Amino acid sequence: MSGMTGDLHGHLNTEYHKFLQQESKGTDIFKAVNVQHKRTADENRRRLIPMVKTMAFCGQHNIALRGNDDSGPLNLETFDVGEGNFRRLLRFRVDSGDLDLREHIMNAPKNACYTSAEIQNDSIHCIEAQLMDNVIARVQKSGFYCILADETTDISGIEQLSLCVRYYDRELNDVREDFIAFIDVLDKQYSSKHEHSDSDELEDFEVVEGTCPVTLDDYLSYCDGLTAEVASSEEPTLTGEVIGKTILKHLDECNFSFNAAIAQGYDGAQVMSSCNVGTSATIKKQLSVC
Repeated sequence: MSGMTGDLHGHLNTEYHKFLQQESKGTDIFKAVNVQHKRTADENRRRLIPMVKTMAFCGQHNIALRGNDDSGPLNLETFDVGEGNFRRLLRFRVDSGDLDLREHIMNAPKNACYTSAEIQNDSIHCIEAQLMDNVIARVQKSGFYCILADETTDISGIEQLSLCVRYYDRELNDVREDFIAFIDVLDKQYSSKHEHSDSDELEDFEVVEGTCPVTLDDYLSYCDGLTAEVASSEEPTLTGEVIGKTILKHLDECNFSFNAAIAQGYDGAQVMSSCNVGTSATIKKQLSVC
């Protein structure tokens, strides 16, 4: 390859190499590559902007994105009654004159349409992260916040914990409450409990990533093959202490400062407000300021 008789030396002496070298004289190849990369990135952003805005619109107005049949490329000429609101709103944007979106839908490769359920979920997670960063920034600027939480059973029978924060917004000059998350307390507790489990009773249980149930659903499936005595010893329980630790863990994962938490707000349920074993007492032990 190298040396006076190598291929590289021979290539340097070819006429076409000398011609191209002369023609490109004064051109910075790295700058040219960067310009092309920026052009491609800007084009991809223009394609994604109308889709992300459509997802945000659906979220703000509590509109479901998907329907019975959202598979395949989006056809602008025909209408499928099984399509979800997301695809219908994209078609509406095109009809309203969004030329960038029309160009993308008409000419995009089938593996880069950005309309699949996976892309929707990824985009929603990105929106969630951005909104959470905004909330954290406002709370940090405020200096202090209050923890608000309530636990209830949803329509599917799952115990859900709604977590919010209350604080003073300096820009609005008013008190503000922001939603943080819905948390499946039992699932989170069980997952955390068995994150590093080496229990003898669970040795024969196999899942993709390990040898023990790692979610509550795995646990419930696993319990079908256990005796009542063994199953009861592994069953996760929902107590005020568990809820309190779950709240603290989630706040920590969201990078909220514990030192800035100065108050708590719950309903009158014993499991939440008990001064000895409730959620409030558990958090007070960890956060001396509230």
